[in-house]
Amino acid sequence: MSLIEEQLRLLRELERHWANYKKDGKDRKSRPDYYKNQWDMVEDLWKAIQQNRDRLSKELSPADFATAERNFEEAKAIYQLYVSSIHEGRLQQYTSTPSKFLGAGEDATRGTSPTASFSQAEDGQQRGTTGTSGSLPSTKQQGESYRKHVDCEII
Repeated sequence: MSLIEEQLRLLRELERHWANYKKDGKDRKSRPDYYKNQWDMVEDLWKAIQQNRDRLSKELSPADFATAERNFEEAKAIYQLYVSSIHEGRLQQYTSTPSKFLGAGEDATRGTSPTASFSQAEDGQQRGTTGTSGSLPSTKQQGESYRKHVDCEII
């Protein structure tokens, strides 16, 4: 396979991964390792694209390299969108994560859980009570669970 064919194969692979990433649903994107796996994959692919570009720059004439450079710029634009989206998704995952560990169901901030209810006291403090279906996890349990969930490399 020629270097230009390899470049086009890598570009198509990046485009395919980007298209699939955009189609992934919220359930898949809420998995703790989802964004790290996406990051690792796109970084490996980007390294291969850059290495191929370096080899092309050494082996092609300036006129032929100009064509290859357009392909590289297209790949670079997709890569930048992909990485930006991964960063945004991880940020959303981190900012929404604490509510998952409060023991108050899906929507702890609104207090609409069968196991807990929250109310705003007159002094502005939030008060919580547990219902009959169970109790909230202890603060220690919440912290351990949260640390396990977010204990991954920050991009």
